[in-house]
Amino acid sequence: MVRSKPIVDLLASSLTGAASASMEQLYKDTFVKVAVPLFENACSTMFNQINEALTQGLKEYVKEAELYSTKSNDRTNVELMTMQSASEHLTVTAQQFTNTVDKETKRLNDMVQELQRTVVSANLNNGSMRSGTVTPAFTDPHLLQSQLSKMISQGQIDAAFQQALSASDLSLVMYVCENVPPQKVFRDDGCLLQQHVLLSLIQQLSADMSQHTDIKHRYLEEAVMNLDSSNLNTREHMPVVLRGLHKQLKVFLSANPNSKLSKNVRMLQMATHSLLNS
Repeated sequence: MVRSKPIVDLLASSLTGAASASMEQLYKDTFVKVAVPLFENACSTMFNQINEALTQGLKEYVKEAELYSTKSNDRTNVELMTMQSASEHLTVTAQQFTNTVDKETKRLNDMVQELQRTVVSANLNNGSMRSGTVTPAFTDPHLLQSQLSKMISQGQIDAAFQQALSASDLSLVMYVCENVPPQKVFRDDGCLLQQHVLLSLIQQLSADMSQHTDIKHRYLEEAVMNLDSSNLNTREHMPVVLRGLHKQLKVFLSANPNSKLSKNVRMLQMATHSLLNS
């Protein structure tokens, strides 16, 4: 048995060195052969799981985004279609409203013009009655025509026109016009008709220009040129009467563009327009 302490220490030191080297090599081999592969496998598994999770999550996100986009587009399309339909409906409604307003405005204008003509006619007839030159109207047209013929033969031209005009019968007015040439009424030394008679004559003759156009045009042309705007009664009623005349002349020209009287009627229309704007 070895009892020498130096030898024992030397032996222990040698054994310890040899064991340490062996253990170090064992630990190194174990770490390389066991721990590293296990760590690599664990990391690989972890990264694969992370990759799969990210891939799956990305797929689900893309799917959700596509679904939302589709729904959003569908909803947007529906909303756009709804807005377009509402816009079209609003446009149609607005057009219908505009047409209704235009129609009602025209109807009201016609009513106002008719009322104005009625008022003017009443005022002109009142003027005729105040002049004291008109006898009470007969109910029988033949008797009236006989009375008018007598007045004409006696040279009572103004009275004859007033009588015919107050009867509100255009045929009687035309009877006087056809039996009294315009040059006999509208003379160089002055017009035989009073201003209120001229206004009433223009109003009634222009009511229908489609018949007896020639004689009506000749009388209307002279009557318009003999209106006196300085006369209070004339100045009050002339705009309404001339607007009615201008309208009827326009109607005639539209309906009879090739009439031999178109040029003359157009000249009268221009003169009427000029008086209205003066």
